[in-house]
Amino acid sequence: LDKNRSANDIARLNAQIDSYLTLLEEKDADIVRLKAQNVQLFSENKELKSDKSEIEEEMAKINKKTDDLEKKVNLASQLKAENIVVAAVNSRGKEREGEFRNRQLSRLKVSFNISDNKVAEVGMRDVFIQVLSPNGQVIFDIAKGSGTFELNGKEHFYTLKQDFVFNNTQQQLTYFYEKGSDYIKGHYMVKIYSDGWEIGESSFEVK
Repeated sequence: LDKNRSANDIARLNAQIDSYLTLLEEKDADIVRLKAQNVQLFSENKELKSDKSEIEEEMAKINKKTDDLEKKVNLASQLKAENIVVAAVNSRGKEREGEFRNRQLSRLKVSFNISDNKVAEVGMRDVFIQVLSPNGQVIFDIAKGSGTFELNGKEHFYTLKQDFVFNNTQQQLTYFYEKGSDYIKGHYMVKIYSDGWEIGESSFEVK
């Protein structure tokens, strides 16, 4: 009986061993298959990364072209002041250009045209005038219409401001400034700004 039991146990164990060996062979086959899949996936992933890199590179080029185009459009849409005339107007309304004395300078007159620009959008614009004295300081008086505006992220003083509706008809803008006191002798700059850009400049001399 014990011999039969031992023989049966051995047969059962051998059967289990065969079963385990078969299972191990199947697992080995699975490992080989998975390794092959892994190699394939690695290759595909490498290709995808390469494709992604190429796409990102193309997108970077497109974005740069778009930025460059926007810059060109922004530059092209800038308004320009032309035919700038700076004149002294005396108490009788007589005008002199270029050089003048304080007694001839009851009011300062600045006039100019907005040049033709088919790219710029039609609409309201603010145009600022800075009159800079010989020491480089902006002539500024809130009571006479002066204030501040933003330029390159900083606040700057302006002497005069005027808004108008740009419609590309080469409109003329005219500014008058009555200082109320004598101008010091020397060279003065007149700078014109709109949309965050300097659009023109001129000068005059007080003798």
